[in-house]
Amino acid sequence: RGKVFSVLGVGLIIIIILVIWLIMTYKQETATEDEAAPVNTVEVAPEKTGLIKTELTEEDKVTSSVRSVAVMFVERFGTFTNHSNFESIKELAPLMTSGMNQWIETSYLPKLNKEHDPAGFFYRITAKAPVVDVLELSKLRAKLKLTVQREEMVGTAEPTQFIQDIIVDFKLVDKDWLVDAAFWQDKR
Repeated sequence: RGKVFSVLGVGLIIIIILVIWLIMTYKQETATEDEAAPVNTVEVAPEKTGLIKTELTEEDKVTSSVRSVAVMFVERFGTFTNHSNFESIKELAPLMTSGMNQWIETSYLPKLNKEHDPAGFFYRITAKAPVVDVLELSKLRAKLKLTVQREEMVGTAEPTQFIQDIIVDFKLVDKDWLVDAAFWQDKR
């Protein structure tokens, strides 16, 4: 699906460039033919465009900000290998509250190390979060549910794909939305 959109996007850009080039070429040709023709000036009143400028509400700005942090966090939180010693998760520290960081260090990483020993067979899991739903939103807290496409590879076996939701709680700390908790739901 992503490749189709990429191909369509590239095709659309090529068509736009071709149309612009044709317009520019046509204008250059007609300009050289009409240089000797007398010039008539006509005053034209400026057109009013039908575009309506809409201002984003404060809630829209907050929602957009929280959504972008959520997608970035979940895709990195849900993508790791045991052979990299779970570094992608550790690198998320600036996006998390101190409580979440403490939970990662004392509970989550030890659990992952036990389940997927870095000295053992290769384990990789990836995450893409195309769907984000805002469940709750206030001035200081937010709760989002992300639907995540995941792919898991164990050893040399063929990767398996599945869908998994994650509920992410955010807290506003010094004007930054930080992850305060994350709860993976059952695979589907």
